[in-house]
Formats: sequence, structure tokens, C-alpha cells
Amino acid sequence: MKDVLKGNLVTLTEARDGDADYFQAHQWAGGFARNSEWDLATVRSHDSFVKMLANTPADAMMLIIRKQSDDSPLGWIEFDGIELKNQVCELGIGIVDPAERCHGYGTDAINCMLAYAFFEIGLYKVRLGVNGNNDIAVHTYEGVGFKREVVDREALYQDGQWFDKYEYGIMGADWMAAHQDWPQF
Repeated sequence: MKDVLKGNLVTLTEARDGDADYFQAHQWAGGFARNSEWDLATVRSHDSFVKMLANTPADAMMLIIRKQSDDSPLGWIEFDGIELKNQVCELGIGIVDPAERCHGYGTDAINCMLAYAFFEIGLYKVRLGVNGNNDIAVHTYEGVGFKREVVDREALYQDGQWFDKYEYGIMGADWMAAHQDWPQF
């Protein structure tokens, strides 16, 4: 059976020594923090990244996205608000270094996490939120198969302008139909 946490380009792993240093050093690189849904009133310290990586809540899981070619960290991917009764969760992802974006790593990591959600956990649906001005992320999510379900009009204020926020969802059956190459149980 295929290891669902190993894609074509990335492997999803536990946090390791040095990961917090990497995230703290790159948090402001190339608009990463600006494109996230973080409240930017707080600059994240090294200790806050250590705590984030070490203290995942019971209804969540966070994995580090690593480049298969050299095992270096690229970012993280997480499920939050996992509801086993309702078979849903929220997905979050961040590729922190702008030089590593647009190479397929995020798409590969998302597909690994969706395989984990649908094949291992048995979820029915995965949801996510994205800032409407984050065109690269929107393109990636739609390319994986997420469907826009909600538009929160003018919910983000940046650079003197208001932008929409979007909520997306993908059903397990839809993702599996488009990814016949993944294992069936």
C-alpha cells in the first residue's frame, strides 16, 4: 500500500530540531505572513514557533512539508477542527520561502493530506479558507479540486483596499474520483 504521507515531490513528517528556526526566519519572506489568515498584530517569535510545532490540540494535526530531494523543510500543513462525528476538518498550509513556491510542492502536500483525510481518517469533507487576493493559493486549491462555497465580501483590508475571503470545500468522493492512482481500501 502507498504511504499517503509521501508524494511525488514531498514527504510529510513530524517536526524536527531546526524547523522552528526555519519558520521564524522566513515568516516575513515574500508576503508569506500577509497572505495567511494570521492576525498580524503579533510578530511570531522563535518560542511561539516552537510551541506551535510542539503543542498541537487534540482536534488537530500538523506535519512538516519536506523536499524529498534533500529532506529540507518547505513549510507546514495542518488539519484543524477535526470533527470525527461530522467527518470534516479545516486544512491549512504554508510554503514559507517564496523561492520554493510554484514548483508543485504545495499541490503535492495537499494531495497527501487529502489522501490521509479520506483513506486513513475516513473524513467526508475537507474545508479551507483563503484570502481572495492570494491568486496562487486559489489556483492551487482549485487545481486540486476544491470548490468555492462561500464568499465573505470585503473581509480583508490590505494596502488601503478591501478584498474578499473565500471558503472552499472538497468531498472525499470527488477527490478520489479525480485521483484514481491512490490506493483504494
